[in-house]
Amino acid sequence: MLAFCYLIANRALTQSARESPAGDSALVLLSHTPPWQRMSVDRGMTPWRRLARESQRPAVGADIAGHPPLTVDQRFGATVSSAPNLHGALYAFCRYFRYVCDVDHLRIEEDGDETVIVWRDDADIAPHTFRDFVFSELCQLVRRHGYVPVQPCSVELRVVNGVADYREKLGCPVQSTRMDSCIRLPTQDLVTPMLSSNPNLHTSARARLAPFDVSPVDITTRAKNAVELAMDTGDLRIEAVAQLLGMRPRTLQKGLAEMGASYSELVAEVRRYRAADLLLQTDLSVSAIAHHLGYQNPAGFYRSFITWFGCSPREFRRQGGCALPTPLN
Repeated sequence: MLAFCYLIANRALTQSARESPAGDSALVLLSHTPPWQRMSVDRGMTPWRRLARESQRPAVGADIAGHPPLTVDQRFGATVSSAPNLHGALYAFCRYFRYVCDVDHLRIEEDGDETVIVWRDDADIAPHTFRDFVFSELCQLVRRHGYVPVQPCSVELRVVNGVADYREKLGCPVQSTRMDSCIRLPTQDLVTPMLSSNPNLHTSARARLAPFDVSPVDITTRAKNAVELAMDTGDLRIEAVAQLLGMRPRTLQKGLAEMGASYSELVAEVRRYRAADLLLQTDLSVSAIAHHLGYQNPAGFYRSFITWFGCSPREFRRQGGCALPTPLN
């Protein structure tokens, strides 16, 4: 998804280069790179850092929002647009924003009768152009996706110049602040139902984005969700799971160690419950289940299963289950 944002900014840079011939040579490297895989934040933010300088427009990030919108992505868009109301859509946008970009700059909080979406300004990671793009996307979300359009109360931005430009692009009062940037919305108006509300889709879409959830849950729970997702792709390497979580493998190992767990224990925990569920709820063969769980051969699965449950997979299925393991804390 960050690659998608990269291409949006790169396209805007290319357009700016056409308007300003002097910028052509600086865009050669970026214009021939179609990175659809997940990429590092540093690389993904490169065109956004250059966008204001190349375009000579302070509010260029807000200007290019919605062409196309972030919610065009199947996973992220389904999670946001299927929410029951605008309040739920905004929470989903902020809660799973890590799927869009591996940063935790965005959060949502309540302040009296206002709902406030705060962006932690840090130009070394995500520049103001990307912040402006995200803020404009959020303003368009509340105006276009509910049965009744909602107008932001105000937007506070950490900017020095160009406030009038931001006011025009965002379509609401804009103030300059020395604090973190934020959008203020009337909470009572956010109960407006979403035009595309779908409770069942919202539940399933949120489950698919669970590894990117930035809600206050411990690293063990987040890592377990990521392992379950990685198991479906067949890649249980710690590098793959760490990438899903937006962190380095060593950071993941350290976080689990602080919780008294290890990556191998986590994988075993997920395999135990997945194995029991598949044996009792499906007709898959033991060999097929072993392959699904990431074992190279059924013998390894047999040994692990006997260690977990004290019986073979076939005996487990015939008896309708036996003692289940204690969940990993």
